[in-house]
Amino acid sequence: RPAPPRLEEPARPAPPPAAAPVEDDAAAARAVEQSAQDETAQWWVSAWARWTSWKSTLSFADAVKQELTKYNYLLSVPILKSADYDDGLLSYGYSILLEYIERQSPGFVAKALNSLKTFAPGVPDQPRTVGEYLYRCLVTEGRLAEQYGEFVKNVLLAAVPEPGLWTTARVLESTMETRVFTHPSNRIGDTEHNSQRLTQDRQRFTDHRFQIVLPPLTARFFAVAADLKEPRGIDAKLFEGRNDVDQAWLLTMPPAGRADLKSELVRLAPEGTSLPGLGRDYATLWIAVYNSDPNAEKRYELTLGLRKDAKPVGTYKAARTA
Repeated sequence: RPAPPRLEEPARPAPPPAAAPVEDDAAAARAVEQSAQDETAQWWVSAWARWTSWKSTLSFADAVKQELTKYNYLLSVPILKSADYDDGLLSYGYSILLEYIERQSPGFVAKALNSLKTFAPGVPDQPRTVGEYLYRCLVTEGRLAEQYGEFVKNVLLAAVPEPGLWTTARVLESTMETRVFTHPSNRIGDTEHNSQRLTQDRQRFTDHRFQIVLPPLTARFFAVAADLKEPRGIDAKLFEGRNDVDQAWLLTMPPAGRADLKSELVRLAPEGTSLPGLGRDYATLWIAVYNSDPNAEKRYELTLGLRKDAKPVGTYKAARTA
């Protein structure tokens, strides 16, 4: 029997670096003002403006709660296109990304802005626009591709249970039926729902499959909640084509009033992860699926197998003991 995976500690990002000198802030402000003349850099200009307004007063977790209360679908929107949403207001939310990278690499933001002095758009092997250049800075100097999974994990831990995250699909499990909630359109942030009511065991206790198209450096979220007397089991697995992948986090939240239980976070195992005890050991399962590739779109299939019994399936790794 495979050993259960090591639980991920809900570690907070590193403490913020010391405050930058006033002259550095002034130089950064001048660089941002210059960048604002290029519309492609608006996402950075907005994120930087919000970040400078709260960076010395809010913790990362509090900043996440503040920004996701406004736009809970922030991480589902591509960074470079964030200024195209909600009249440009959504891009302010990516201030939490600048904060996260700055905590990992102190001085990154000022360095990226200062490097604009030598940026020459159109030169061979250089980005065509200021927006693309700053995005490349995030990826290369900020090592965002390597850190994106950890960024998603920290956002998930800060945002759940409140204010929560926009979900691509939700499953509500009760004694008599299973309801699957999806959206009638592919529009990110869609608040309308389609509801599928399943009452037959063969419809309910099977693999529920969700197709996901993820642009570069974005995430999608799913949730399974229960109102049960007898616990259920969930088997989660993620595919990219025919390949098993682990680009997902699984977060269980205990039932209300159960102080003896705590939330638990694990990375999805490539061979799949079994989570027995839905409705007993945890009331809600959150799944965060992400694409850490900065350039290429990913197409995944998330499989959530719902089981009556609480025993893990043999080919899946147990996330906890039954």
